[in-house]
Amino acid sequence: MESLQEPPTAAPNTTTKALQLAGAALLIVLAAVFVYANRTEVPNAVRAAREARVPFLVLAAALSVVYMIDLAAFHHAAFRTIGVALPFRAMLWLASAAHFLNLVAKSGGFGGLAVYLQDAGRRGLPRGKVITAYALASVLAQIMFTLVLVASLTLAWWDGRLTLTEIAAAGVFSLYTLLYVVVIVAAIRSREAVRFVHAVPARVTRWMRGLFGRRRAAAPINHEAADELYDAVAVLVRRPGAALPPALYALMIDIIGTAMIWVVLRAFGVQTGVTVPLVGYSVSVLFSIVGVLPAGVGFAEAGLGAVFVSYDIPVATAAVAVLAYRLFETWIPFLIGGFAAQAVARKRAPS
Repeated sequence: MESLQEPPTAAPNTTTKALQLAGAALLIVLAAVFVYANRTEVPNAVRAAREARVPFLVLAAALSVVYMIDLAAFHHAAFRTIGVALPFRAMLWLASAAHFLNLVAKSGGFGGLAVYLQDAGRRGLPRGKVITAYALASVLAQIMFTLVLVASLTLAWWDGRLTLTEIAAAGVFSLYTLLYVVVIVAAIRSREAVRFVHAVPARVTRWMRGLFGRRRAAAPINHEAADELYDAVAVLVRRPGAALPPALYALMIDIIGTAMIWVVLRAFGVQTGVTVPLVGYSVSVLFSIVGVLPAGVGFAEAGLGAVFVSYDIPVATAAVAVLAYRLFETWIPFLIGGFAAQAVARKRAPS
């Protein structure tokens, strides 16, 4: 479970770096093997790229911008639900910058919290409310994507297209989701219950250290993060109607991503219904979450490409469609977010 305290600025630990380097090396090898095994398809891929329908690519780029606007609207609504009112223009910058940080760091979506805390300090906003609002947005996004993922995997299973790799990735994601379920159930019961659940990882770590003879003085457990989680979930329990607007914006994020895949496929001459884009989007995000590299690089592309090929889209067309989609879904928002992060870092406190 990710902590809701302000993210540390220290570099990732050695184990994380080693995993990311090993993952990057493995992806390079697999990519080279894939290209070599499908070298006869390279001319077809080049031809498909040259024959792409430009209006659909322009529409995909527009959807990329709409995606960023909806992301800002989602956070804007979540913050208003908690009682933190920010101008939408400011939220547009903050949400873009936070999205950039979440792409470059594997932090379970909480790396972007640092941007909001920095802005809260400039504006004199209550730090606790800002963290609670961000936690609420995280919980709602998790719930909405889980519903979309279940629907898409059900469709893939119904069509006989569900692979063992996708099942394994879904299993990993299910464990991740289970943590949210445990927190929500604990928060429904009491503040003490969610504090107990949140302290479990620290207790397990101490127990493991004791087994290996590395016992040291126990530091007091900070319940601040648990309290913010409790407050965020309590909003859903006490006022479910108040969380409906941000929940709808969260769902729109998944709808826009699905529409972007449909548009990209049309750009390369593939006419399809909603099933392929929906399954492709869900699997792409799923592999991005479980992948060890920032932004799910390599993992998301592999998952999406596998879905396209399983639905009988030619390998060459699938390859260029995957690259185009990731350009619009990841790299354009990445550039926008990087620019926003620089702009937000230079801002001064409002007069």
